[in-house]
Order: sequence, then structure tokens, then C-alpha cells
Amino acid sequence: MRWMIILFLLLCTGGEAQAQNDIFFSVNMEDALDWELFTPSKGDRVILRGTFSGWEGDRFELRDDDGDGTYKGEFTLHGEAGSSAEYKYLVLKSDGSVFWEWQPEPANQPFGNRRLLLTGNPQNVPKGNFIIDRYDLAAVGMPVMFPVHELRADFAQLRQALETKHCCLYTHTGKPVLDALFERQGALLDKPMQPFEFYRVIAPISAAVGCGHTSLWMSEAYWTYAGDALFPLRIRVMDGDPVVVGYYGSDQDVPIGSIVLEINGRSMREVINELADLYTADAFNHNFRVVQVERRFPMLYARTYGFPTAYSVKYALPGRKTSANAVLRSTDIDQVRAKIFVAPQLLFDIRENDRAAVLGITSFSYYDRVPMFEAFLDSCFRVILGRGIHKLVLDLRGNDGGDPFCAAALFSHLARHPVPYFSQKYGKYAELADPVPVSQLQYRDSLIVLIDGSNFSTAAHLCALLKSHGIGIMIGSETGGTYVCNAAAHELHLSHTRLLQLIPTESFATAVSGMNPKTGVVPDYAVSQKYKDFLDGKDTVLDYALNLRPTSVR
Repeated sequence: MRWMIILFLLLCTGGEAQAQNDIFFSVNMEDALDWELFTPSKGDRVILRGTFSGWEGDRFELRDDDGDGTYKGEFTLHGEAGSSAEYKYLVLKSDGSVFWEWQPEPANQPFGNRRLLLTGNPQNVPKGNFIIDRYDLAAVGMPVMFPVHELRADFAQLRQALETKHCCLYTHTGKPVLDALFERQGALLDKPMQPFEFYRVIAPISAAVGCGHTSLWMSEAYWTYAGDALFPLRIRVMDGDPVVVGYYGSDQDVPIGSIVLEINGRSMREVINELADLYTADAFNHNFRVVQVERRFPMLYARTYGFPTAYSVKYALPGRKTSANAVLRSTDIDQVRAKIFVAPQLLFDIRENDRAAVLGITSFSYYDRVPMFEAFLDSCFRVILGRGIHKLVLDLRGNDGGDPFCAAALFSHLARHPVPYFSQKYGKYAELADPVPVSQLQYRDSLIVLIDGSNFSTAAHLCALLKSHGIGIMIGSETGGTYVCNAAAHELHLSHTRLLQLIPTESFATAVSGMNPKTGVVPDYAVSQKYKDFLDGKDTVLDYALNLRPTSVR
């Protein structure tokens, strides 16, 4: 009997620990009503969710019984006195979609949730204002606009971060010139703007730094409501002309091999040059900028000009001067990203007729798989040496960088003697400032390296090392990066527009001598893809390399 009494007392004590807190909540919804994000007549509701509900459900619904735009509700929350709860208001649309209020307490990162201290007594929470996530306006067909004071606040935040955090802000553009640019662009913030309009104001500043890692990107929210509004043609510049090389998503009426002359009434060449001028690049490398425009054209077009209702193009038919017009079926962001951000590839091919091997490395981005990358290289060079191949074509085209440990592993197979990779010790890459041991599978015969404007960061570092030590012959076009680049970037998400500015905090230089930090690695033979060869299914650069006599290489 005694144990039953003790159990009863424990249960009573436990029940008292979980106090019942009667809380009165209220939120002003007038802004959401004005912007038509919240339409009660269509069945939209105001819901409270928080830690007390597992951030789910619609049990805590607020109502506006007197029609004053303020939604109210009194709820009982369980929790010990002195404990805290976090919560937010949201609009639950009649179709089940949810629009959360945006960062009501910005200091409470990462989500800006509202906070409440439970007292165990009835409480009346001060009325809050439902803060619209302006990007949500696109979901209801409204323009996404930011007021002047928010634009200026973001601009000031951007300038302060660049000036205090960037490792090499004035390397390519002096402080007086950059200061003047800040003042000139800041003066343009005199009216409300959509995100792409604000991008056009601040992008020239990022581009003026002359650093490819000082890149500026749209908020992910910008793409959330892009819908099927992106340009659907994949292009590549050949002989100075933008050539259709494929499609994003479904096929289009514009044949592959066509040259795009105009887009929505503007010269395509003019548009490409404008997009290129706004793209960040090491030492303002034009080759890198054009390659990036080719690769990312639909996204760059949308972040600069917004989402047009249609894409009307004028184009020249493949190999002909005859022109035609078409209104394209636009595509969505997922289709575009699937083509832009492809998984890195490692390719190895023995060309029996050419008595050569082709090793293709499209990226060094194997940060968590370095041993796998090293094993792949060992297997390739084991075959090369075992079969007595005296001509190796190393195809680095399209490689925009990655892990220095991967590039160093490749360099160890090609270097004649142990030499340092980096000029000094850099954090976790400190060991690369020591001479890199030469691989037991060292290759010492004819080497041809295919390079292009996409070679950036680590890829450009490797090219610079090979060039500096006289290893191999380089064919193609100037690399997009140099022997030095800035990295270890700080991510700055602007508070209101949420554009992302990357700000490098450290500079990395390879152990080379006599090279110009203001130019990329220049090829020994400048060769580019020819339009006629493309129509004939030929790879101009690779064919040139395979036809080069081994005796003239290395």
C-alpha cells in the first residue's frame, strides 16, 4: 500500500511540473491582405506554429472576428515556468501551400523565430506584424519589390563587408576608383526595385574587384518561383558567334548548329557582352567571363533582366545565311541546373590509331574522395607505362578547379623532380608547400595539355605549375585563372534581398616564377573550336593535339 501512495505523489508532482500557460496571441495581417498574399475569402487561414506544436499542424488557428485586420487566438501551451518557446505565424492557403512570416526576430538566427518566455501564468503577447517574405509575392503573381530603405541597408551591408573582410580588395582596382564606384552605384538606389534590378546596381562593384571568387549570386528564393521562365537553348561561342549546341529540357524548333542573332529584339552578341562584363573574374579575364556566360546563360540572363513572358529569337540556320524566327518554349530551373551542374567525370581512352592516350579530368572536386581519385590516376598511368605509350593528351577543358590535393596528385605523375606546389604553407594544405614527391608511376614522355577559359582556381594553379616548369605543350585558349587566386570565402547573405556575396579571406599562390598574376596561362598553340568543324562533328582542339608530332612535344 505504501508504494501506491508514493507513486500517486510522484504522479501529482510530475503533473505540477508541466504548467499550463494560457497565452493570448495577436498579429496584424494588413500588409499580407494588401499584397493579396492572404485572401480569407478564398479560404486562407492564419496559423500559429512553434516548438510546442513540432512546427506542424493547424490546431492553433487565429481569427479576426471584428474585421480590423488583426488575427487573435488564446491557446494553452504546456511547459515549465521559466522555459522558453519559439514560434511563427504563417498563412495556410486553401490549396495547402504555406507562407511563413519572414524573420520576425532577425537576431534569433538562423530562422528569426519569435521567442516567448513561459511564466506559468496567463500572458498577453504583444501584437506582432506579419512580415511578408517578399519573394513569396511571386507565387501570387505580384512583383517582388524591395523599398529604398531596405536596398540602401543591403548596399551598406555589402560595402562594409567587402571593405573589412576581403583579403585583397584593391589588388586590381585602387581604393579611390572603387570608392567612386560605390558612390555612383549607391546613388542609383532612389526607387523600389526588383531583385534583378538591384543585382544590376551592385554587380558592377563585385566585377570591379577583379577576383573570380568574389562572386555574387541571387537568393535561392529568387529561383523558387521562376516557374517555366528560363531560356531553353544551350549555346557556345564559336568563331565569335553564339551557336546552339543543345537544349535545356525538351527539344526546340531551333536546330542544333543554328547561330542565335537576336533575343527579344536585342543583338545576342550585345547581350553576351553585357552579361560577361558583369561576371566576376580574376584580373578581369575576358575568356573566363565568356565561358561562364556560355555555361550559365539562362541563369545569368534571368538574374540580369528578370523573367520575361516569352523568348523570341532570330537565328541563322546551320551553315547558312538564311535566317528564321521562333518563339521558344521556356524551361524550368531544374532542367537548367541538371545541365550546368553535372557530376565531375574522369575519362581515359587509348587511341590505338594515334598511338596516344587521352586522360580527361573535368574537375578536381573530389574533396571527400581523394584516395579514389589517386587510385584512378595510378591505374591510368600504370596502363600508359605498361603499354609503352609515348604521347599523352591531358584534357583539362571545362575543369574549373577543386581540391589542391587532387591536382597535386596529378602533378606528381608529371613532374620531373620533387618541387613545391604552393609558395607557402596554407592551413590544411601546408604540406603542399614542401616538395611534392614524384610518383613511382612517373610519366616522362610527350605530354600535351588542353586548356581553355574555364580553367580556374585549382585547375589554373596546375596549369601554371606545368607551364612554369616547362612540362608539356599547351594547346587551346588562355586559362580563366592565374597562378594566384583568392579563396576561403565568407558567405554574406544580404539581410533584405538575400543576395549572396562571396568574400574571399585568403590568397593562395602556387610556387612558380616569372609569371604574370594579371593574365591566365597562355597556350603554346592557340586553337579554338571552329564552327564548321562542330557542324561536321569534329573536336578542333583535340584533333590538333592528336595530329601534333610527338617529337615536337616536351
